[in-house]
Amino acid sequence: MPRMWIELQKNVYSLGEEVSGIVHVSIDKPISQRSASAYLIGKERTEISYQRTVQSGKTQQTQTENAVQESEFLHQEYPMPLPTDEKGKCRVGDHNAPFRFTLQQELPTTYQGRHARIQYMIAAKIDVPLGMDVKESSEFSVISPSPQPYQSTPVNAYSDS
Repeated sequence: MPRMWIELQKNVYSLGEEVSGIVHVSIDKPISQRSASAYLIGKERTEISYQRTVQSGKTQQTQTENAVQESEFLHQEYPMPLPTDEKGKCRVGDHNAPFRFTLQQELPTTYQGRHARIQYMIAAKIDVPLGMDVKESSEFSVISPSPQPYQSTPVNAYSDS
């Protein structure tokens, strides 16, 4: 079975910055593939617990319910060309697939709260036809860029003319 792991350049990135790294793939026997890609994914998850009263005959029961909503707000793909043999199968050996994604300025930053979570990850997948896909992911944090220090430029407010 092939092994895969993701090496990120770092674990914390600022908005507007480039997320880069390498997907390492180790293949012990040739495998067929439909595609191989790395993905930049941003997910938002909201979970709320609430009480619900249920009437059954003359008895009332209070139950705790959970409402969960999860959505992807960011999904970008970066192809990982893996070397193939003459039959079109991935070659045996260790392969490195570099990737680069740019985080847009308007994205939300990473957040972990009581009812909500915003997370980012790099995922990699080799789509194996009629077999188990090879998948891996690595989470990282996104922060706002630090403000640039203010620098004043002296201006002559008086003119001799």
